[in-house]
Amino acid sequence: MLGLYGLDYGYAMQGKITLDQVYDMLNKKSDPKNSFENMLMLVGVYFPRLRGVLTELLSCRESLTSLVARFERGYKNGEIDGARFLPEFNKVVDHLGGIEKKFKDEIVREADFINRPWMRLWPYLRDNKGKRVLL
Repeated sequence: MLGLYGLDYGYAMQGKITLDQVYDMLNKKSDPKNSFENMLMLVGVYFPRLRGVLTELLSCRESLTSLVARFERGYKNGEIDGARFLPEFNKVVDHLGGIEKKFKDEIVREADFINRPWMRLWPYLRDNKGKRVLL
């Protein structure tokens, strides 16, 4: 998701494509239905337990956006070689991939919880001796 967005900039930082080519590719990939505003609204309204991992995801997204903005400023000022950004870029994209996986795992967990109403009772389930039962 976000990692793919970033990879296009990574190619530009390596000098394999131009920044204009990145913009063209991103325009072709963009879909208004898949906006972060929609995700924020859905998590806020229907999935409040996902707010923590979404906050992590958004923080990493901000780091990537900041790095890309620094690269773009330099590129537009004639500093076409973005190799100096690559170590930080790779670190941010790797971290982003981990957070995206964590977010997807949390979505699956939440879907299990929603699709199995009896799961809502699990924190209250106890055995005949009063001990909590772990499912």
